[in-house]
Amino acid sequence: MVASERGRGRGNPDFGPILPRRGYFKRVEDYSDSNLTTHPQDNIDLHTEVRSTRKKGLWTTPAQIAEDTHSQWTHNNSKVKSAMEHLPPEKSKPWGTFSSPSQSKSESVCVTRVHFQNKRGINSKAPEADFDLWLQMMLSVESDMSLMTEPNLTKIGTRNHHRIAQDVVPGSKLIHLHPISETTNSSKFQKGGCTSWFQPDLSARISDTYLDPHSRWIATDMQGEGCVLTTINAYRTCKAQDAPTSSSISAREKRSLLNSNHTLALNPRMAFLHDIIQFIKEKKEKGHKVLLCMDANTPWDHADIRKLKLATGLRDLMEFANPDIFPPPATYDRGDDAKGNIDIALGCDRTTEALLTAGFYGFYSINWSDHRLGELCFDTHVLLGPPIHSTT
Repeated sequence: MVASERGRGRGNPDFGPILPRRGYFKRVEDYSDSNLTTHPQDNIDLHTEVRSTRKKGLWTTPAQIAEDTHSQWTHNNSKVKSAMEHLPPEKSKPWGTFSSPSQSKSESVCVTRVHFQNKRGINSKAPEADFDLWLQMMLSVESDMSLMTEPNLTKIGTRNHHRIAQDVVPGSKLIHLHPISETTNSSKFQKGGCTSWFQPDLSARISDTYLDPHSRWIATDMQGEGCVLTTINAYRTCKAQDAPTSSSISAREKRSLLNSNHTLALNPRMAFLHDIIQFIKEKKEKGHKVLLCMDANTPWDHADIRKLKLATGLRDLMEFANPDIFPPPATYDRGDDAKGNIDIALGCDRTTEALLTAGFYGFYSINWSDHRLGELCFDTHVLLGPPIHSTT
């Protein structure tokens, strides 16, 4: 495997090139530990080796960056160990199919990997270090498109994040959708929001970005060969019965919807369903292809999800890739297998044609979160056409 120039300085070189994806692809029907990173400590070198080339000014010095990020990793790892002690063995196992390197040139294909997860918040007490750690974890799984819901940080909490992302991967693109803010205080923490991070080949394709005015989703239009692919990173609030003055996501959404005279303002969940359907329909009417990844806070077989698929024509990509073992187990740690599989990926015909594998990692295996990390692996040529060699 020939390393790409853009692989330099991005982490452990053993992971190989990230742009463009010129490795070999093998469909893995049976999961084994050798195919997949199973714990953050396997990639601890990522948090120390890269920092020697970092620019000054993000914190104090490159050495301080390394120290802060390593401290955050240690802090997260202690939480992971504590959680794993009470975690049933089946929850630590991945589900689905995953891609892995292969020595067979006949199976060569250019791959685009999409990862999505409710991160359960970037640590507001160390927002730079914990965000930097998230970037490193996404690189460890060779993510081309990293979609996070609930980063839980205000503009103040994310003020250095664009610089950090550029320092980690020059030419990448970071998009923050901050939580609804109703105050002017200096707090870094506020529940909600979304974050999308695109590697250079994908960021070079982005032609338009849409930020939902009620902080529910980020949509990006990417130019492909003969198509425009709209990717949506979304969060649907849970069924919270909050007081009108509450600062919860649901209550703030309700007030935001009321301020805009939304007809479904008193029911934020139904307002989301109505609005996301209309948004996708509008994109499809323009001829766009659509990929939707979201924390739905709704099981895959709920009537709301069936309505969403029927109204938009999107298909469940986890089911498409794994028909014999679908549905997946709970993707939310505190949910059971019947109602806890709430992290969902839906796509149009172009995405199903390009889909190679899809699955969920075990709980706490990559990031500190009570949600599984989802992975979608696509054939780049089918999804978007030949890779772009971004020079930005």
